[in-house]
Amino acid sequence: MAKVIPDKQPKGGYMKEEEYIERNYRIKLSCDSKYLKIESISPNYQLGHMQMRVIDGKLEIRDLWINNNQVNFRGKGFGSILVKHAFDHAKKRNINVVFGYTQVNDVRVHNFYRKLGFTVYIDKKRSVAWFISFFNSQLDPPLDLDYLAKLCRLSNEFSIDNFL
Repeated sequence: MAKVIPDKQPKGGYMKEEEYIERNYRIKLSCDSKYLKIESISPNYQLGHMQMRVIDGKLEIRDLWINNNQVNFRGKGFGSILVKHAFDHAKKRNINVVFGYTQVNDVRVHNFYRKLGFTVYIDKKRSVAWFISFFNSQLDPPLDLDYLAKLCRLSNEFSIDNFL
């Protein structure tokens, strides 16, 4: 398989679709608008993906993955491109909050989300780190992590809901 090493994302914004194609990759949005995939065009190779869902008027980033198997695409701006497309998705639908959670000890991931404008909150009760970005609104202080955990069906206790 030929190596595909895309250019780094330009500073100050993300590329338009025409620029993706010039650099041999594209973003695909699934028909249900809950899954973004970034791939090289030739050879066809998945660089990464992001899953998201709208819940209670908020956009949750559920999974963000950048391929590092045969060619390491991490650190080249692809994760930032996907998150910025999630922001666009939220703004077009008048969604004011984008959030998600990750492992409490994954400082590399915390820094990635901070760089994109998220605030990271450590939730010791559930042993997770929340990343949250607000556009034009804020949750009432203090931040209600129990509310977010309920939205995500995340609990500090195991129950049947964890497996549904």
